Amino acid sequence: MAIGLDLAQVVTRLQAQVAALKKVGTAVDLPSAQEDLKNKLPACYLVPFAEVALGNTLENAISQQVNEDFSVVYAISNLRDVRGEAASADLRPIRGSVQTALLGWTYDANAYDPFIFVRGRLLALTNPVLWWIDTYRTVRYARAT
Repeated sequence: MAIGLDLAQVVTRLQAQVAALKKVGTAVDLPSAQEDLKNKLPACYLVPFAEVALGNTLENAISQQVNEDFSVVYAISNLRDVRGEAASADLRPIRGSVQTALLGWTYDANAYDPFIFVRGRLLALTNPVLWWIDTYRTVRYARAT
């Protein structure tokens, strides 16, 4: 049994659903995404974020809910201003399209609950790229007898 989200499945979904993105990929962290960017903007990278297991609910076996979070890291550039206002305006419809593609969807309904939105925040404004991160969550169950 494989453990952990298959982010390649999510990449495929976003490539098919969000035409505005010129690049959709995976990265292990923000520096890896920044290094890979190569001016294909707007872009997003899927990054594993966290797994948190809740307590065991059984006495003679193991059954734990595991919350798995992953992040969508956006890179948006707009050279019309250095304060990021235009890039921020460009980001809003892309975030909306990504959220529409992910909310309530899962690539494996037998293993994972549908994705929910957890939080979003600014990561950085590095001339000329605005970096934003949205985190999504799904749930799986770890079981053993």
